[in-house]
Amino acid sequence: MKKYMSYAWIYMFAVMFMTAFLTYPLFAKFMDYSNIENREKADFPILSSENYIEYHHAFEDWFNDILPYRDALIQSNREFVFYGFKESASEAVIVGKKGWLFYNETMPDYKKINLYTPEQLETIRMKLEANQKYFHKKGIDFIVFIAPNKASIYGESFLPDYIYREGGMSRTEQLVDYIRQNTDVPIVFPENELLEIAGSYPEYSLYFHLDTHWNYLGGYCGTKMLLKELDIELPEINEIVLEDVNSPLFVWNGYDLANMMGMTGKLTADVNYEIDYGSDRVVVWDGDTTTSIDDFNTFCQTTSDAEDKRKVMFIRDSFGSAMLPFMASEFSNIYSPHSATMLDSQTIDEVNPDIVIYEFVERGDIVVFE
Repeated sequence: MKKYMSYAWIYMFAVMFMTAFLTYPLFAKFMDYSNIENREKADFPILSSENYIEYHHAFEDWFNDILPYRDALIQSNREFVFYGFKESASEAVIVGKKGWLFYNETMPDYKKINLYTPEQLETIRMKLEANQKYFHKKGIDFIVFIAPNKASIYGESFLPDYIYREGGMSRTEQLVDYIRQNTDVPIVFPENELLEIAGSYPEYSLYFHLDTHWNYLGGYCGTKMLLKELDIELPEINEIVLEDVNSPLFVWNGYDLANMMGMTGKLTADVNYEIDYGSDRVVVWDGDTTTSIDDFNTFCQTTSDAEDKRKVMFIRDSFGSAMLPFMASEFSNIYSPHSATMLDSQTIDEVNPDIVIYEFVERGDIVVFE
């Protein structure tokens, strides 16, 4: 009897397998997703005398990639794991409370377990001081701004309970304290201020729920703290007008954490704001876009009728993109390259700024001007 049952299972599997192959062309256009795993699929391997020993591995990789309904099954698993268990099928993303998503890469920062060594701190200090000296010789002010990670502001409220802080000081807090105690380089890290705002105004979100970045309200608050260093005061939160909009920071990219989970087009509702803080200045954008910074790997330049005529070079990462609209209303001329763009002394001389602001997010590595 067991023998016949084994044959029956083999027969059923063979029928299902062949049915999948035969029916796939009819349904592929409805079920096949465009490179759903975000990787190059294996090409059909050509057997040769050089690869015959490992050929079966290459053939297996190719065969697995062309299996009927593969993409549909992968996507179904992603949605089943998320909607059924409130978990992420991607190790890069942590599903928190109330639909908040967090970037797993930032957890060592949140747990405060990845401190700098004394040697690393001293190396950063020396480079920042060398930068400051270089800029001061040219009559340029130099300021460092660090945007807090999303988890640093909302982790205690929305991360799962099994994730908790283990240390007393984060590496960024450690770096900021060291630079302030051992140099006169201005460094702004508005973690405490944003924590206070988030606690005082729980009806608002400073960061996207489905993305690693802060939204325009977070960008406004960060800009407010930065501009204090330059003797410019922006209105308080209770003095501005906020209009809810459901729009990502980078329209072309959507929400990055949702994308990492493979939930692009499935998770689309998030929190962002249009902000009116009383500025009526006219800003002209010139660079990669005509209305705002979008391609954060390049640069943009803004001019406005702001009273402050100091020319600013705002070296930034993607977090700086949510700050630019507010900075552009306060300074008449801003040149803003992405920090991944190679800068040299010739560029500095051509722009001839009065102020250089170097912004980077807490999770990033500090990249100083060489």
